[in-house]
Amino acid sequence: MSTRSTIWIKNKDNYEGIYCHFDGYMNGVGKTLFENYNTEEKVRELISQGDASYIENTIETSRFYHTWRNEDLNIYDVLDRKEMKEYFDEYNYLFQDGEWYLMLSNEDKTIKEILKGK
Repeated sequence: MSTRSTIWIKNKDNYEGIYCHFDGYMNGVGKTLFENYNTEEKVRELISQGDASYIENTIETSRFYHTWRNEDLNIYDVLDRKEMKEYFDEYNYLFQDGEWYLMLSNEDKTIKEILKGK
């Protein structure tokens, strides 16, 4: 069974994102993103790989459909948050202004807040 998620980055005029099939919950993908993909450069490198089966601590140990199964490279490209929500799954993460957010239905919470139990 999988816990699906999406991973996004805010650009100047749009958002780019990918799908991740496994371990999308906060103590899985959320914690991995927060601890290992915590700079804009690292997040952009992650997203440039396209959709993933799972995300590990490094790009090299993660599984991306494009390189692993030779599938087409898929990266979402949307203009606004409303359009982004059309791609939402169980958990949705956004890197914006140097901070990771979990996007909830009513509000966004920083992963730092969630991990600290706030």
